Amino acid sequence: MIQFARERSREAHSLSEGRNTDTEKLLALADKHLKDFDKKQQTGLASASEKDKIESNLDKFISKLEAAEKADRSDEDKKLLADKRKEIQAVQDKISSNTNFTTQNLRSSLNKKQKKIVSDIIALLYDVLDDSNFEKARDAILNKFQIPQK
Repeated sequence: MIQFARERSREAHSLSEGRNTDTEKLLALADKHLKDFDKKQQTGLASASEKDKIESNLDKFISKLEAAEKADRSDEDKKLLADKRKEIQAVQDKISSNTNFTTQNLRSSLNKKQKKIVSDIIALLYDVLDDSNFEKARDAILNKFQIPQK
């Protein structure tokens, strides 16, 4: 019962925060979520639990945007928030249907720790390389460590 009350309290606080947060700040946070998703899409998800965590975070953020839309704001701000919410909902739909886990097709001779290292290296390369070089590096790593395609 106490846990239930704590969860409802956190939800109420989060929604209140969404209503009271500046529109520009909410839009900047939304852009950060979108950038994070782009990285995950390019590098692949590490695990099903990571996918669940991302979906949960997006759910919470969508609720904040919805609360902000209902707050006393200008029509222009409400439209900006609604557009960004729709964009994030589209991303959430992609994540829900995405089963692209980087470690999923790696050779079974690699243990869990080695698969995590491969995933981390791909994410690191995404951060430091331009798109073309990243794709080449990612493909080379996956060609080396993935199960050969028939």
